[in-house]
Amino acid sequence: MTLTVPAEGSDRCAAVGVDVLSGMHTAFEGTAISVRDGQVELRVDHWYRGGDAPTVRLRTAVHQLPQLSWVTFATGRRYLVTADKGQVSLCGASAEADLQLRRLYDRAFPPVSPK
Repeated sequence: MTLTVPAEGSDRCAAVGVDVLSGMHTAFEGTAISVRDGQVELRVDHWYRGGDAPTVRLRTAVHQLPQLSWVTFATGRRYLVTADKGQVSLCGASAEADLQLRRLYDRAFPPVSPK
């Protein structure tokens, strides 16, 4: 799966919360396995919603990866990422994984119970 990172300033920011996250079509936690040439490749460790691919590639046409103001990607680090309509959500909804953000993701994307 490939997702596009929009140019900075192209979105308005809302406070990151369960309501914002739960509206996203794609959400996962992944480990950066490659960071180069305007692309980051992440091994998906957990899909919350919207996919089943083993890896996801984040790319941008303006070569602002791996260092965006919202996150700095580094090989071997874990990230929580949301996207809508193929574009990565900025403004803190996608960031390096930490306990606080992971708790929000867990609440926004509860496991689906088998019927």
